[in-house]
Amino acid sequence: MTKKLFKEKWIKRIFDYYKKLDPSQIPHTQSVIEYTIKICDAINVDEERTNKLLIAAAAHDIGCPISKKKYGDTSPDHQQTEGRLIVQQWLQDETTLTTFEKEWVAQVVGTHHQRPSAIEFHFEELFDADLIVNTLEEEKISQKRLTDRESRMITAAGKQFYRHLFLE
Repeated sequence: MTKKLFKEKWIKRIFDYYKKLDPSQIPHTQSVIEYTIKICDAINVDEERTNKLLIAAAAHDIGCPISKKKYGDTSPDHQQTEGRLIVQQWLQDETTLTTFEKEWVAQVVGTHHQRPSAIEFHFEELFDADLIVNTLEEEKISQKRLTDRESRMITAAGKQFYRHLFLE
């Protein structure tokens, strides 16, 4: 199976999981996937890397339903910890991805809210996409907070999308 085909099956599996446990996660995840694609396209990320980023983007909040049930919240620490465990379990016997790629996806899911990890593990495009979508979903946000969040953006394309959406 190719990574592209795996990515499509992976996304379907995650959406089926969300349909059962928390359908409200689907629009957020779809939006993060779309912004990840836009950012990757804008900076000419190759198809192989884009597919890996999209595999991680699809799973980035997979820990939210369990966090809600187990802790009563979806705080970054809880959702990242639970998400990493789910991804490790789901990918354990997967043969399409290398061991390194499986570990990378779990690492991304387990640290996707952490800017230093986004830089260290090279998932800047996903980090920026999630920050954009999280900002879009907030109902009330101060100008100062919008400006502060802009400084957290990593990629030039992410900054450009962010400025266009929130600061212009």
